[in-house]
Amino acid sequence: METCTVWDNILIDNSGKASLADFGSSSFLPGTSSDLLPLYPTSPMCAMAFAPPEYLMFGDDDSPSLVRSTASDVYSFGGIMLMVLEGKTPYHYIAGQMHIMMQKIKGITPNRPSESVISNTEWDFIQRCWLLDMDGRPLDSEILTFVEERAGTQS
Repeated sequence: METCTVWDNILIDNSGKASLADFGSSSFLPGTSSDLLPLYPTSPMCAMAFAPPEYLMFGDDDSPSLVRSTASDVYSFGGIMLMVLEGKTPYHYIAGQMHIMMQKIKGITPNRPSESVISNTEWDFIQRCWLLDMDGRPLDSEILTFVEERAGTQS
């Protein structure tokens, strides 16, 4: 079983700017444009709690679907947002990456923490990030606006 520390891969500088680190478990996909998909995790089980369900799809020939888009990143952002607000990795109450994968295949998203940890507005936004319909997920501009508004109300 792989052990992952997601907190180590999200870096925040003194000005509050977040950056992702440790792409060491990723590799370039052959024959893809860097504008579309430069990296594919070589160890996807490590990030299963954040992986969108489309990463688990298979084509008609039983080969893994390589569906990747900014909507997939939005799904992952929902998990990061939950982790930041709750202080725990999504699905923290489920032992084993394979069990988490089964939850995702069944369309079961992480449990909502108590309202003292996360507001209805925040939970509703996270739920939008986790929509199975990729076109229904928030755009990056909506995420930016939401985060900026939330930061403004908490300063």
